[in-house]
Amino acid sequence: MADYRVMEAAKVTKKRGISVTQRQSLRRYAQQHPHIRQHALREWFRTEFQRDINQSTVSESPSAKFSHLDSDQGRLQRTQQREKAIRWPELDKALIK
Repeated sequence: MADYRVMEAAKVTKKRGISVTQRQSLRRYAQQHPHIRQHALREWFRTEFQRDINQSTVSESPSAKFSHLDSDQGRLQRTQQREKAIRWPELDKALIK
């Protein structure tokens, strides 16, 4: 019985988000192939970035929720892992300079 639990624990992978650059690539590919199925989009992402993503990520990424990533502002944040609201804009500007 203990061996079964060890095997099940080994299957669990840590959940991690995708980077802004990866989401931009996914959006761009989906826009270039408007009739592609989500399963095929997920396979493309797995091939391109050597990692698996959830179906919900595939579904949400091309939506209007992430349309700001298509702008110049979104391109500037390529290394950012997560999008966060800026609490102190002046401090943020000073740190970026």
